[in-house]
Amino acid sequence: MVTMELARTDPSIATFAAVHGGLAMGSIYLCGSEDQKQRYLPAMARYEKIGAFGLTEPDVGSGASRDLTTTARRDGDSWVLTGQKKWIGNATFGGLTVIWAGMKSVGTPSGCQAAVTATEGRVWPQWFPGAPPSNSTG
Repeated sequence: MVTMELARTDPSIATFAAVHGGLAMGSIYLCGSEDQKQRYLPAMARYEKIGAFGLTEPDVGSGASRDLTTTARRDGDSWVLTGQKKWIGNATFGGLTVIWAGMKSVGTPSGCQAAVTATEGRVWPQWFPGAPPSNSTG
């Protein structure tokens, strides 16, 4: 109801709110680890940390139940993401980016078809002014 009312005056604000509160926070709440929930959700609920969200891929679309081509793998204490996303909502100003990626070597939590990797900071499209240099881990 709130999103619908926001959309009546400014659809971009409604989109921002849906990506932040629904897609980013919802993914962490439903599929994130307990550590991720405690670490990120309180600050996100207070809008101290803005959520961005990436699921849609060029060849797969937005179907998380299909095989995502973006993959995530552990490398020590870090995650390495490889692949492409067609767009990432709130990417240019989000402080926490949730990227859906297939994890063939790790079981998925909470019945999700793909694991959620939360990366602090921004994921910049390479065409965006000020984007860092391109790398192979996309």
